[in-house]
Amino acid sequence: MYNKLMQDYLANNKMYSFEGPRGLRHMEQIATEVCGYTPDYSGIMAKFFEDNPGAIEAVVNWVGTQALKGDWKDNLESLVGPEEEPEVGDLAPPEGHTSSVDWIEP
Repeated sequence: MYNKLMQDYLANNKMYSFEGPRGLRHMEQIATEVCGYTPDYSGIMAKFFEDNPGAIEAVVNWVGTQALKGDWKDNLESLVGPEEEPEVGDLAPPEGHTSSVDWIEP
């Protein structure tokens, strides 16, 4: 999952869990030591996510994936509404044409 260098960093710092407050402290430590962010009025993680939109996209993607199979599915469905069937549109040929071959452009 992680490259060898990151695996060694995590092992050296005894970062075996990323759950709860400990996980947030580990992420802040990584953002500070590896990425070079320093605490300011907005916080380390706020600055990290501001500067790294790909990280935000990764988190949003992860939340979406978890919502499909986890506790957040009901919340997501209540915010989006029921899934609707896609509209097919009118497949009839334009007026005055009798064959679909007449109106299909190459």
